[in-house]
Amino acid sequence: AQGRARARDTHRHRRGSSAPRPTSLFPTSAHVSGGAVLTIEGVGFQNTAGLAVRFAASHGAPDGGPLLHETRARFISSTRIECVAPRVARGDPVLAHVSVSNGDGVWSAPPLVHVRGGSGKDGAAALTLEYDDANPGCPGCGVYGVQSTVAPERRVRERWVAVPDVGVDTGGSLVTVRAVGYAVNDPVDPFDTNKVRDIRDEEASSWVPAGVFNLFGGAPSGGP
Repeated sequence: AQGRARARDTHRHRRGSSAPRPTSLFPTSAHVSGGAVLTIEGVGFQNTAGLAVRFAASHGAPDGGPLLHETRARFISSTRIECVAPRVARGDPVLAHVSVSNGDGVWSAPPLVHVRGGSGKDGAAALTLEYDDANPGCPGCGVYGVQSTVAPERRVRERWVAVPDVGVDTGGSLVTVRAVGYAVNDPVDPFDTNKVRDIRDEEASSWVPAGVFNLFGGAPSGGP
């Protein structure tokens, strides 16, 4: 199915001029359970009923086969759209190829094919979304993560904040949760980010250098 879609999209991409040109994706990682709201920026997005984002990978479909999933996108402007990341199978890491269509069958790139020169002004682009199975707030703590072999009490964890941190009792407030730094599990002060300097585990210390914050661009890791 991916092969047929790839050949069809390559033909349409070469002939069509209506393909949008996505240039960035945020966040660049999501949990395997899906549900993360993704923001895609670029040019050429159109406010159509068929505006869609496609996720493709050689594996990762919930049924165990290749991933080829299309989802509706929310139009923000001609340079920004939003969509929800689909669920993928747990197990081997999944790196999904992300492309966009305005609903006319022309995609920014064929599945699993990066269009040459795609990141430039005049080319289409194929972005990638990395899926993980990490515990909430513990980046790299999944089965294949860089902290998977580090003892739980020694793992570096994210410090999350909610903005705003108060709301009316009737509900309805929009709350944004951001990762603002790193901390270790310390019974005295679990939010003392200076203690990152005390970590001597080779994997953790090389992966989170002392004083480095917002390694994932401020997006909390793990889930659901």
